[in-house]
Amino acid sequence: MTEDPNFSHELLFSGIYRCVEEYYSSGNRANIYIIQGREMDVVVDAGLGIWNIRKYLEQKCLIGVNGKPYLVVATHIHFDHTGGLHYFDDVAVHEAEAEYLRKGDNYACLTFVQSGNVSRTPEGYDLRNFRVKKVQTIARILHHGDAIDLGDVMLRVIHAPGHSEGSIMLFDDNRGYLFSGDVIYAGALFDFIPKANVTKYRQTLENLQKMADEVTYVFPGHFEVFKKAKMQQIAQDYIESSNRMMQRFSVACLRCILSVYFGGKSRNPFRKTCYYSCCCCFMRCICE
Repeated sequence: MTEDPNFSHELLFSGIYRCVEEYYSSGNRANIYIIQGREMDVVVDAGLGIWNIRKYLEQKCLIGVNGKPYLVVATHIHFDHTGGLHYFDDVAVHEAEAEYLRKGDNYACLTFVQSGNVSRTPEGYDLRNFRVKKVQTIARILHHGDAIDLGDVMLRVIHAPGHSEGSIMLFDDNRGYLFSGDVIYAGALFDFIPKANVTKYRQTLENLQKMADEVTYVFPGHFEVFKKAKMQQIAQDYIESSNRMMQRFSVACLRCILSVYFGGKSRNPFRKTCYYSCCCCFMRCICE
Protein backbone atom coordinates (compact mmCIF):
# COMPACT_ATOMS: atom_id res chain seq x y z
CA MET A 1 0.00 0.00 0.00
CA THR A 2 1.33 3.42 -1.00
CA GLU A 3 -0.15 6.40 0.87
CA ASP A 4 -0.04 10.18 1.14
CA PRO A 5 -2.31 12.46 3.24
CA ASN A 6 -5.10 12.55 0.65
CA PHE A 7 -4.93 9.35 -1.38
CA SER A 8 -3.72 5.77 -1.22
CA HIS A 9 -3.49 3.02 -3.80
CA GLU A 10 -2.82 -0.69 -3.89
CA LEU A 11 -2.07 -3.31 -6.51
CA LEU A 12 -4.94 -5.83 -6.70
CA PHE A 13 -3.91 -7.96 -9.66
CA SER A 14 -1.42 -7.55 -12.47
CA GLY A 15 -2.15 -4.21 -14.11
CA ILE A 16 -5.12 -3.51 -11.80
CA TYR A 17 -4.88 -0.88 -9.06
CA ARG A 18 -7.41 0.54 -6.64
CA CYS A 19 -7.11 4.11 -5.38
CA VAL A 20 -9.19 5.74 -2.63
CA GLU A 21 -9.54 9.27 -1.28
CA GLU A 22 -8.24 9.07 2.29
CA TYR A 23 -9.63 12.49 3.20
CA TYR A 24 -13.20 11.25 2.64
CA SER A 25 -14.40 8.89 5.37
CA SER A 26 -18.03 8.44 4.32
CA GLY A 27 -19.50 5.09 3.31
CA ASN A 28 -20.03 6.87 -0.03
CA ARG A 29 -16.29 6.87 -0.62
CA ALA A 30 -15.86 5.29 -4.03
CA ASN A 31 -13.24 2.93 -5.34
CA ILE A 32 -11.20 4.36 -8.21
CA TYR A 33 -9.69 1.65 -10.40
CA ILE A 34 -6.79 1.91 -12.81
CA ILE A 35 -6.62 -0.70 -15.56
CA GLN A 36 -3.27 -0.61 -17.30
CA GLY A 37 -2.98 -1.81 -20.88
CA ARG A 38 -0.14 -2.03 -23.35
CA GLU A 39 -1.35 0.90 -25.46
CA MET A 40 -3.79 2.74 -23.19
CA ASP A 41 -4.91 2.87 -19.56
CA VAL A 42 -8.41 3.29 -18.17
CA VAL A 43 -9.39 5.02 -14.95
CA VAL A 44 -12.76 3.82 -13.67
CA ASP A 45 -14.52 6.69 -11.85
CA ALA A 46 -12.88 9.77 -10.34
CA GLY A 47 -14.14 10.04 -6.77
CA LEU A 48 -15.29 13.15 -4.93
CA GLY A 49 -12.63 15.37 -6.44
CA ILE A 50 -11.94 17.86 -3.67
CA TRP A 51 -8.22 17.08 -4.03
CA ASN A 52 -6.60 16.56 -7.42
CA ILE A 53 -6.86 12.86 -8.25
CA ARG A 54 -5.23 13.29 -11.67
CA LYS A 55 -2.10 14.82 -10.15
CA TYR A 56 -1.80 11.94 -7.68
CA LEU A 57 -2.21 9.21 -10.30
CA GLU A 58 0.34 10.83 -12.59
CA GLN A 59 2.86 11.41 -9.78
CA LYS A 60 2.60 7.76 -8.75
CA CYS A 61 3.12 6.67 -12.38
CA LEU A 62 -0.24 4.91 -12.45
CA ILE A 63 -1.31 6.75 -15.63
CA GLY A 64 0.38 8.76 -18.35
CA VAL A 65 3.74 7.00 -18.16
CA ASN A 66 5.90 7.96 -21.17
CA GLY A 67 2.95 9.77 -22.65
CA LYS A 68 0.70 6.71 -22.82
CA PRO A 69 -2.91 7.86 -23.32
CA TYR A 70 -5.65 7.11 -20.85
CA LEU A 71 -9.41 7.37 -20.70
CA VAL A 72 -11.48 8.11 -17.60
CA VAL A 73 -14.77 6.18 -17.59
CA ALA A 74 -17.65 7.21 -15.34
CA THR A 75 -19.70 4.18 -14.34
CA HIS A 76 -22.60 6.53 -13.54
CA ILE A 77 -23.40 10.14 -12.72
CA HIS A 78 -23.44 10.27 -8.90
CA PHE A 79 -21.23 12.83 -7.14
CA ASP A 80 -18.98 10.36 -5.32
CA HIS A 81 -17.91 8.94 -8.69
CA THR A 82 -17.91 12.06 -10.89
CA GLY A 83 -16.73 14.90 -8.64
CA GLY A 84 -13.14 14.45 -9.83
CA LEU A 85 -13.87 14.23 -13.56
CA HIS A 86 -13.19 17.92 -14.12
CA TYR A 87 -9.46 17.29 -13.59
CA PHE A 88 -9.31 15.15 -16.75
CA ASP A 89 -9.49 15.87 -20.46
CA ASP A 90 -10.56 12.47 -21.83
CA VAL A 91 -13.80 11.41 -20.15
CA ALA A 92 -16.30 8.76 -21.23
CA VAL A 93 -19.86 8.24 -19.99
CA HIS A 94 -23.01 6.44 -21.13
CA GLU A 95 -25.23 8.37 -23.53
CA ALA A 96 -28.12 8.49 -21.02
CA GLU A 97 -26.11 10.64 -18.60
CA ALA A 98 -23.75 12.64 -20.81
CA GLU A 99 -25.90 15.76 -20.76
CA TYR A 100 -26.02 15.77 -16.96
CA LEU A 101 -22.23 15.93 -16.89
CA ARG A 102 -22.10 18.69 -19.48
CA LYS A 103 -24.53 20.79 -17.45
CA GLY A 104 -23.17 19.91 -14.01
CA ASP A 105 -26.64 18.77 -12.98
CA ASN A 106 -26.35 18.30 -9.22
CA TYR A 107 -29.89 16.95 -8.90
CA ALA A 108 -29.02 14.03 -11.19
CA CYS A 109 -25.63 13.74 -9.46
CA LEU A 110 -27.32 13.50 -6.02
CA THR A 111 -24.74 15.88 -4.58
CA PHE A 112 -24.56 15.40 -0.83
CA VAL A 113 -21.39 15.92 1.19
CA GLN A 114 -21.31 16.15 4.98
CA SER A 115 -18.50 18.20 6.47
CA GLY A 116 -17.89 15.57 9.16
CA ASN A 117 -16.87 13.09 6.48
CA VAL A 118 -14.17 15.30 4.96
CA SER A 119 -11.00 15.57 7.04
CA ARG A 120 -8.99 17.97 4.86
CA THR A 121 -9.75 20.55 2.19
CA PRO A 122 -7.45 22.84 0.18
CA GLU A 123 -6.77 26.23 1.73
CA GLY A 124 -9.73 28.54 1.28
CA TYR A 125 -12.04 25.75 0.11
CA ASP A 126 -15.62 26.08 1.37
CA LEU A 127 -17.21 22.64 1.56
CA ARG A 128 -20.67 24.22 1.54
CA ASN A 129 -20.07 25.13 -2.10
CA PHE A 130 -19.17 21.61 -3.20
CA ARG A 131 -20.64 20.86 -6.61
CA VAL A 132 -20.01 18.38 -9.38
CA LYS A 133 -18.40 20.69 -11.91
CA LYS A 134 -19.36 20.70 -15.56
CA VAL A 135 -17.38 18.41 -17.83
CA GLN A 136 -16.98 20.66 -20.84
CA THR A 137 -15.57 18.08 -23.24
CA ILE A 138 -16.66 14.45 -23.21
CA ALA A 139 -14.22 12.49 -25.34
CA ARG A 140 -16.44 9.45 -25.81
CA ILE A 141 -20.13 8.66 -25.47
CA LEU A 142 -20.61 5.03 -24.50
CA HIS A 143 -23.31 2.60 -25.60
CA HIS A 144 -24.15 -0.95 -24.63
CA GLY A 145 -21.77 -3.36 -26.37
CA ASP A 146 -19.03 -0.84 -27.07
CA ALA A 147 -15.44 -2.04 -26.74
CA ILE A 148 -12.60 -0.09 -25.13
CA ASP A 149 -9.33 -1.39 -26.53
CA LEU A 150 -6.24 -1.07 -24.31
CA GLY A 151 -4.02 -3.05 -26.69
CA ASP A 152 -3.74 -6.25 -24.68
CA VAL A 153 -6.96 -5.78 -22.71
CA MET A 154 -10.44 -5.38 -24.14
CA LEU A 155 -13.21 -3.95 -21.97
CA ARG A 156 -16.83 -4.46 -22.96
CA VAL A 157 -19.41 -1.84 -21.97
CA ILE A 158 -22.57 -3.26 -20.40
CA HIS A 159 -25.46 -0.84 -19.90
CA ALA A 160 -26.94 -1.78 -16.53
CA PRO A 161 -29.74 0.65 -15.59
CA GLY A 162 -31.57 0.60 -12.28
CA HIS A 163 -29.33 2.37 -9.79
CA SER A 164 -29.26 5.23 -12.31
CA GLU A 165 -30.35 5.73 -15.90
CA GLY A 166 -26.90 5.42 -17.41
CA SER A 167 -25.16 3.00 -15.06
CA ILE A 168 -22.64 0.83 -16.84
CA MET A 169 -20.27 -2.00 -16.05
CA LEU A 170 -16.98 -2.76 -17.77
CA PHE A 171 -16.19 -6.42 -18.41
CA ASP A 172 -12.82 -7.92 -19.24
CA ASP A 173 -13.97 -11.07 -21.04
CA ASN A 174 -10.53 -12.71 -21.07
CA ARG A 175 -9.95 -12.55 -17.32
CA GLY A 176 -13.57 -12.45 -16.17
CA TYR A 177 -13.05 -9.15 -14.34
CA LEU A 178 -16.24 -7.13 -13.86
CA PHE A 179 -15.97 -3.46 -12.89
CA SER A 180 -19.48 -2.98 -11.62
CA GLY A 181 -19.72 0.61 -10.37
CA ASP A 182 -22.75 0.83 -8.10
CA VAL A 183 -24.72 -1.84 -9.93
CA ILE A 184 -23.62 -4.42 -7.39
CA TYR A 185 -21.43 -4.30 -4.29
CA ALA A 186 -21.41 -5.92 -0.85
CA GLY A 187 -23.91 -3.58 0.78
CA ALA A 188 -27.48 -2.28 0.52
CA LEU A 189 -28.23 -1.60 -3.15
CA PHE A 190 -29.71 1.86 -3.63
CA ASP A 191 -32.91 1.72 -5.67
CA PHE A 192 -34.79 4.37 -3.66
CA ILE A 193 -32.89 7.40 -4.94
CA PRO A 194 -34.15 9.81 -7.62
CA LYS A 195 -33.90 8.44 -11.17
CA ALA A 196 -33.48 4.86 -9.91
CA ASN A 197 -35.86 2.20 -11.22
CA VAL A 198 -36.65 -1.03 -9.38
CA THR A 199 -37.92 -2.93 -12.41
CA LYS A 200 -34.85 -2.09 -14.48
CA TYR A 201 -32.57 -2.84 -11.54
CA ARG A 202 -34.12 -6.27 -11.10
CA GLN A 203 -33.73 -6.98 -14.83
CA THR A 204 -30.11 -5.86 -14.72
CA LEU A 205 -29.34 -8.24 -11.87
CA GLU A 206 -31.21 -11.08 -13.58
CA ASN A 207 -29.00 -10.47 -16.63
CA LEU A 208 -25.96 -10.47 -14.36
CA GLN A 209 -26.97 -13.85 -12.99
CA LYS A 210 -27.07 -15.20 -16.54
CA MET A 211 -23.47 -14.19 -17.17
CA ALA A 212 -22.19 -15.38 -13.78
CA ASP A 213 -20.23 -18.30 -15.26
CA GLU A 214 -18.07 -15.80 -17.15
CA VAL A 215 -17.18 -13.77 -14.04
CA THR A 216 -14.19 -14.46 -11.81
CA TYR A 217 -13.91 -11.26 -9.72
CA VAL A 218 -16.16 -8.24 -9.21
CA PHE A 219 -14.51 -4.84 -8.69
CA PRO A 220 -17.34 -2.81 -7.14
CA GLY A 221 -17.73 0.94 -6.80
CA HIS A 222 -17.65 0.61 -3.01
CA PHE A 223 -16.11 -1.73 -0.43
CA GLU A 224 -14.11 -4.85 -1.21
CA VAL A 225 -13.52 -6.94 -4.31
CA PHE A 226 -15.37 -10.28 -4.28
CA LYS A 227 -15.83 -13.46 -6.31
CA LYS A 228 -18.76 -14.54 -8.45
CA ALA A 229 -20.43 -16.66 -5.75
CA LYS A 230 -20.95 -13.57 -3.61
CA MET A 231 -22.14 -11.65 -6.67
CA GLN A 232 -24.77 -14.31 -7.32
CA GLN A 233 -25.99 -14.20 -3.72
CA ILE A 234 -26.25 -10.40 -3.61
CA ALA A 235 -28.13 -10.38 -6.91
CA GLN A 236 -30.51 -13.14 -5.85
CA ASP A 237 -31.28 -11.44 -2.53
CA TYR A 238 -32.19 -8.24 -4.34
CA ILE A 239 -34.30 -9.98 -6.98
CA GLU A 240 -36.33 -11.73 -4.29
CA SER A 241 -36.81 -8.66 -2.07
CA SER A 242 -37.72 -6.30 -4.92
CA ASN A 243 -40.81 -8.36 -5.74
CA ARG A 244 -42.37 -7.75 -2.32
CA MET A 245 -45.09 -5.10 -2.12
CA MET A 246 -43.86 -3.82 1.24
CA GLN A 247 -40.43 -3.28 -0.27
CA ARG A 248 -41.98 -1.33 -3.14
CA PHE A 249 -43.95 0.79 -0.70
CA SER A 250 -40.82 1.59 1.32
CA VAL A 251 -38.87 2.46 -1.82
CA ALA A 252 -41.70 4.72 -2.98
CA CYS A 253 -41.77 6.62 0.32
CA LEU A 254 -38.00 7.07 0.44
CA ARG A 255 -37.69 8.12 -3.16
CA CYS A 256 -40.38 10.79 -3.04
CA ILE A 257 -38.78 12.29 0.08
CA LEU A 258 -35.31 12.26 -1.47
CA SER A 259 -36.61 13.67 -4.77
CA VAL A 260 -37.96 16.69 -2.94
CA TYR A 261 -34.80 17.05 -0.86
CA PHE A 262 -32.36 16.88 -3.76
CA GLY A 263 -34.62 18.89 -6.03
CA GLY A 264 -34.90 21.69 -3.50
CA LYS A 265 -31.18 21.53 -2.71
CA SER A 266 -30.15 21.70 -6.35
CA ARG A 267 -29.42 25.07 -7.89
CA ASN A 268 -31.05 23.84 -11.05
CA PRO A 269 -34.64 25.07 -11.46
CA PHE A 270 -37.05 22.98 -9.37
CA ARG A 271 -40.28 23.71 -11.18
CA LYS A 272 -42.70 21.26 -9.55
CA THR A 273 -44.29 21.83 -6.19
CA CYS A 274 -43.25 19.46 -3.40
CA TYR A 275 -46.73 17.95 -3.26
CA TYR A 276 -46.93 17.24 -6.98
CA SER A 277 -43.40 15.87 -7.06
CA CYS A 278 -44.06 13.54 -4.12
CA CYS A 279 -47.29 12.18 -5.61
CA CYS A 280 -45.78 11.50 -9.02
CA CYS A 281 -42.69 9.86 -7.59
CA PHE A 282 -44.70 7.71 -5.18
CA MET A 283 -47.05 6.42 -7.89
CA ARG A 284 -44.19 5.75 -10.29
CA CYS A 285 -42.36 3.65 -7.70
CA ILE A 286 -45.43 1.60 -6.79
CA CYS A 287 -46.20 0.90 -10.44
CA GLU A 288 -42.67 -0.04 -11.51
